[in-house]
Amino acid sequence: MKIALSVLITAASALALVGCASPGNSAGCTPLSTSGDATKKVSVTGNFGSKPTVTFDAGLSATETQSEALSTGAGDVVLPGQSISIDAQLYDGATGKLINETAFDGTGRPTIPVNIEVLGGITKALQCQHVGSRVLAVIGGDETLATNMGLDKTGTIVAVFDIVSANLQKANGEPQVVPDGLPRVVLADDGTPGITIPNTAAPTALSVTLLKKGTGAVVAAHANVTVHYTGVVWGGTGEAFDSSWTKGTPADFNVDGVIPGFRDALVGQAVGSQILVIIPPDQGYGSQATGNIPANSTLVFVIDILGTSL
Repeated sequence: MKIALSVLITAASALALVGCASPGNSAGCTPLSTSGDATKKVSVTGNFGSKPTVTFDAGLSATETQSEALSTGAGDVVLPGQSISIDAQLYDGATGKLINETAFDGTGRPTIPVNIEVLGGITKALQCQHVGSRVLAVIGGDETLATNMGLDKTGTIVAVFDIVSANLQKANGEPQVVPDGLPRVVLADDGTPGITIPNTAAPTALSVTLLKKGTGAVVAAHANVTVHYTGVVWGGTGEAFDSSWTKGTPADFNVDGVIPGFRDALVGQAVGSQILVIIPPDQGYGSQATGNIPANSTLVFVIDILGTSL
C-alpha cells in the first residue's frame, strides 16, 4: 500500500527546523551529498515536469544518501531552512517497486522543509540544488524515512525529485510607516522578530498592520499558506508562546484550519508581506486556556507571508 507523501510531510512539519539566508546563488550553500556507485546504477528518462521512467536492478542498497542533478534548473538555490514544492517518485531499492509518487500534473504537490533533522535523506539530496532541477537520489541509512515509507528501517529508497518552486525564507516587502501605540517589532538579522508590548490596555477589535508590503500572490480565502510567525500574549511575560522561527522552519497550513483572527489577517495579504496582528479573545481562543496561553488572552503575532497556493 502506498503511503501518501502528505502523511510524511505532515509529520515532518510538526517537528523542529532552522531558518537561514534568503535564496540566491550557490555561494555559501554546503551540499550534503554527491553522486556515487549507487546513483550510477539507476537509469532515468523523461523531462522535468513529466513522470520519469526509472529503471534499476532489484537489490540496490546504500548506507548513505547519494544524489545528482539529472537536469539543472535556472531558479534560485535551495537553502537550508527553506520550504519547497516538489514532484517525486520513490522506489524500494530492494524490490524495484514504486512505493510513492505525486501526479506530476500540478496537483497534490507537497511542500516540504529542507532540514536535515526532519527529512534527513531528502534534505541531503535537495539542499543546494536549483529550483527547476530534476534530482536523482539513492537514500540509505535513513531509518525514519524508510519506515515512514513502509520499508524495513535498513531499507534503501531510490527517488526522483522535481524541484518546482521555493518559498521565501523571510518577508522581503517594502518597509511601511507604522502608527504609534502599537507593539514594537525589532528584527534579528535572520528575520526573527522580537515583540515589545506597550503598557496599555489591549485593543478589543482585530487589528492588522502592514509592516512590510509584499508584491507576490495574494492569499485567497480557503488557500494554503507558508508563513513564519511569532506569537506573544498582550500583558504577558513577553516570551513567545509559539514561534516557527524557534522551531526552525516555516509553517504550512490551510487558512481555514487556524483561529479566526489569524485566518482573517492573512486573507487578502500579498506574499512577501509582514504583518502585525492583534487578536482579541473572541477571535482567538476565547475563555479556553490553550497550552501556555491563559484564558481570555489577547494575542499578538508578527507573521511573514512566504508562499500561498490553492
